[in-house]
Parts: sequence; C-alpha cells; structure tokens
Amino acid sequence: MGMKGFKGACAVLVVVTILLILLPAGDIRANPGASLSVEILSFDKIGLDHQDGPGTPEHPVGPDQSIVHARVRNDGDAVVSNVYLLFQWEISSAYVQMHGSETPGKPVGTLQPGEWADGFWVLQVARNMEAKGSTCALSITVTSQEVPDLTVNQTLTVVGMDPLSAHFTVKAQSAVNVGEIFEVKAEHYDTRAMSEIFVPLLFNRSLFELVSVRVDYYTDSTFTSQPYSEKDMYYSGEKGSSGKIPYGALRAYYTLSAISPGIDTLALLHMDVSVSAGASYNYSPNLWSPEKSHTITVRDQDFVSITGQVVGRQVMGVKLTLKDQTSQTVTTVYVDNVEGNYVLAVSPGTYSLAVDATVVDLEMMIHDVDVSKDIQEAHLYIEKYDDCPHPAPEGKLFVKAVDLDIAESLRDGITVVLHYTHGEVKAAGVWDRSLKVYHWSDSQWQLVPSVVNLHANTITFHPDSFSPFAVFGDRPRSITTFPSLGLGIASVVFVGMVAFFIRRRICTADEN
Repeated sequence: MGMKGFKGACAVLVVVTILLILLPAGDIRANPGASLSVEILSFDKIGLDHQDGPGTPEHPVGPDQSIVHARVRNDGDAVVSNVYLLFQWEISSAYVQMHGSETPGKPVGTLQPGEWADGFWVLQVARNMEAKGSTCALSITVTSQEVPDLTVNQTLTVVGMDPLSAHFTVKAQSAVNVGEIFEVKAEHYDTRAMSEIFVPLLFNRSLFELVSVRVDYYTDSTFTSQPYSEKDMYYSGEKGSSGKIPYGALRAYYTLSAISPGIDTLALLHMDVSVSAGASYNYSPNLWSPEKSHTITVRDQDFVSITGQVVGRQVMGVKLTLKDQTSQTVTTVYVDNVEGNYVLAVSPGTYSLAVDATVVDLEMMIHDVDVSKDIQEAHLYIEKYDDCPHPAPEGKLFVKAVDLDIAESLRDGITVVLHYTHGEVKAAGVWDRSLKVYHWSDSQWQLVPSVVNLHANTITFHPDSFSPFAVFGDRPRSITTFPSLGLGIASVVFVGMVAFFIRRRICTADEN
C-alpha cells in the first residue's frame, strides 16, 4: 500500500471512530419502533395466620400460598417477538419458596403494539410463626428479540393476619379434563372501610396453572351497583381516611388451565387492610370449609363420571361420597348450587355412593354402582314433608315423612337411614319403641321392615321402590292406668296379709 492509500485508510478509520463515539450506546437488538415495559401488579405482602386457632403458635392454620403477578406490555408501534418473562430470587428466604411445580420462565411469544401479557408465579409460605416479619426479594426480567432486557424488582414481607368474619364463596365446575381451560368465580362482600385488598386464588399448582384474572368491584355490598373492572388481584388506595377504596363487594374471575389429573380444593384468600392507622392485616377465616371453598376433580382419559342433580327444596349442602370396595373414600363433592348439579369423576370400577342429606334428616348408601362408563342423569330426588302427605293408617300417629326417588342407574341396592329427635317423638305423642316405617304404594300405606336404634335416634330400612316414606307410631300406654293398677296390687297384697294373720291366729287358738 502506498502512502496515499495508507492516508486514505487512516481517514476512514478516524471517521468510523468518531461516528462510534458520537452514536449513543445501546443494545444491538434495539429497534427504534419497539418498546416494552414490565411491572409487578401483586401485593408486596404475604399473609400468614398468626392466630392460635385449631393449630399451634408454631404451626398456625390458614393460607400457605401467595401469587406474584407481573405484566409486560408493548408500548411501541412495532411488533416485538420472542418475549419471555423470567422470575429470579435476588434475596432468598427459608420460609418463602417457589411452589415445587412452578416454572421460573414464562414464554409470552409475540406482542402486537398496545398488547400485553401476564405471568403468574405461585409461592409457598411455611406455616411457621418464625416466618412473620421475614423478607425476601425477587426480580422479573423480560427479554425479547427486538428490545433490550428490562428488570423490575420487589421485596416481599411475611405479615401476620387476623381472621375476620366475612361473606365469600368460590364456585366452578365439579370436574374438568386435563388440557381444559375453565373459569373459577369467587364472590366477597363486606361493609368495612379498606385501603388495600389482595385476592389471590389458592389452588394446587401441580394440577392447575393460572392464565388470567379479572376482578369486578362494586360500591355496594349487594352487587347491584355498576361494577368497575381490574385485570389484577391487588387494589390499593392512599393511607388514611381519604384512602378508602370505593368497595362493598367484588366478584373475581380466575381462568385456570388443568394440567394434571387429581382432586383439589379451591379457596379464596381475601387479604385486606383497613384505612385506620396501624390497622392489622385481615383475612376471611374458614376459607377451607365446604361452604366457602370448592372441590374440583381433574380427570384424564381414563376417568369416567357420574353426572346428575339432587332435586328438592333443601339440597344445598348435600354431600356425595364415592367409596371403593374397601369402604375407602375415593372422591367427595358438596352440592353448592340451588340447581343441585353434581359431578363425581373416578377411574372405572364398582363403588358405593354415600348420600349425606342430614339437612333433611336423611342418609343413604347406594351399593354396587357400576361405573364402567359415564353415568348421566343420575338424579336423586329428596324432599322432606312438613305434614303427613296422606291420611295415616288407622290407629297410627304421624312423626315425619320424606319423598325419595332415585335414577334407575343407581337402584342396585339401597340403605336409607332416617334421623328423628326426641322432640319430634314427644310432639307426635308416640312411644319411640313403636316407631315403624311405611311406604305409600297402591294408594295405601304399606309397612316396610325397619330397625330402630333408640340410642342413635335412627330408623334404617332397605327400599325396593320409591315414593313417600313416613314414620308412624303408637300412643304410649296411658299413665292413668298406673294408679289403679298399683291400688289393685296393693289391695291383693293387703288382703293376702290379712288372711295370713287371721289363719295364723286361728291355728294358734286351736293349739291352745
């Protein structure tokens, strides 16, 4: 290369160097039209029940999970591809861990301009009082093809919660299939003034994955006002009396994906803080009770189901339990809707179906149910009568009656147990040892073989047909007969004694 060529090359090098200096530093992936933002939407507190309750101070009861919710949004005017969310611990804790079935990374895919996507991570907190006050720190990083990495951080603190009575329910399907996406609906209403609310759904992460959430807030506690919606589980107002959020009730809708077969109980953690200074964190107790929570079965291709309705005026709370041939419980559902719909999902086999309808003073055991394939329209009709539905048999007094009907597919063998009380027997004016079960058939009451347990206050029988069943009894022996009977016995004894002494005196006189 000549001197002239060398000088030219140096000039080019100088120009390139100047341009590199003048150009702003940045990631080689930067696209002028692409822009992302990421934020953490969930509460920075994890609730722990620090009351004694049924547990101990070392092992309290209540919730043991929380959810981290992050959102990535395309704020630019260009498509962003290969978007990925990554959860990482910055400061770990011995008490708060990621759920064993949770995955740190959440593939998002492509985001169009203005589009956003959510990532959810389920955390497990130890039910240990030493966890109270502990902290841990996490980061959420979003990566993509076109935008430099972004990271947001949050410090989580474990706080003690006071149980505070409130009204809430959780509802969903009774059974879903693996791979199915379904909705869980939770309701809660309260009249207290609150500044913060966090409503994560509690579920088994090994069976489900949370896809999305929407919470509708109502200014009244009767769900009649126009709701306003949020697409996250946490809502915060300013501290102090001015920070009261306009809240009286909420309906939360959680979209879940079923990922593995099994049985789980879904519950709502309603964690809140009142507006008063120094207020404690509160949550709704009894969140795992059958009336508050919801049991759901996830079935795979090997599962079959019994589907039907429990029909009657009082069906809420009826419990249905499938037991195997060794009398072990396989699955249980509670009727938690006024329509009485229920689904029991199990592997194919032969089971017994226990029906706990003590809300209407009745229990049933349906034996040898063949569940080799799906059983549909397995309806149960259970109705308690207030009065005797037909005239009583001659000389009998009415105690109580129920109307039963069971689908043909469940009629292989049935045991019915009716419960009665001493108050019912007394009010009917009958002798408890005379109680009998009668079945209304062919326009008359027909006696049914039954067994009375005077200690348990039950009557057991085995019906082979269905329609009203009633309990009748006899009047007790009249107590007015007892004085005359006692007087008669006393008279006989007295006359006998007089005769004995007279005869003795006579015999003594003869000897003299």
